Amino acid sequence: MIKKRIGLTMRMDIASTGEARDALDCLWPELMKEIGFFPVYLPSGMSVFGNEAFNDIDAFILTGGNDIIEGQESFYGGRNTFENSILSHADKHKLPVLGVCRGAQMINLYCGGQSSSLNGHVAQDHEVFWNQQKIKVNSYHNYGIRQDELADNLEIQAFAQDSTIEAFRHKYLPWFGMMWHPERPIDNPQMHKEIVRKALLGEEI
Repeated sequence: MIKKRIGLTMRMDIASTGEARDALDCLWPELMKEIGFFPVYLPSGMSVFGNEAFNDIDAFILTGGNDIIEGQESFYGGRNTFENSILSHADKHKLPVLGVCRGAQMINLYCGGQSSSLNGHVAQDHEVFWNQQKIKVNSYHNYGIRQDELADNLEIQAFAQDSTIEAFRHKYLPWFGMMWHPERPIDNPQMHKEIVRKALLGEEI
């Protein structure tokens, strides 16, 4: 059976030598294997190949890491540019996109929304309201999306007790954003694997 090929973007780290390095949490390929997909790493430097970088990719995950707002400590403009090109490609070809944490914010920015700094969301598990129930999720973000910052063509799927957005879906495209990390330790991992699987197949969640 041919597995779906999922393109995963990577964070940019600067080594002590000044060398720029792409990196990805090793838990991601494990998660992809568990849900039956094949991961394809997409470092930001692949932008030199243009849309050739996306050949044979069935869906995309915009992963976490790096600030998205210029002037912040771990901002890397090349990653923003590359991920915007992915979203443009996925928009044109109606391909599924899953945005995780930073990736969710990138989808929102691409669609015309904004992000702002938050308190109490770094390394603090907390409850979110999801489908009329409470679920516990992990949390590792300094920046997030307030309800008045969500783009018009996105709609809320889950929100935190402080009313900030924890998950959303696109009204017309198979795109889904979540602020928690399904690849990291989390309560009820099977439920979160199913969310990821459905998102990458473009199914309703």
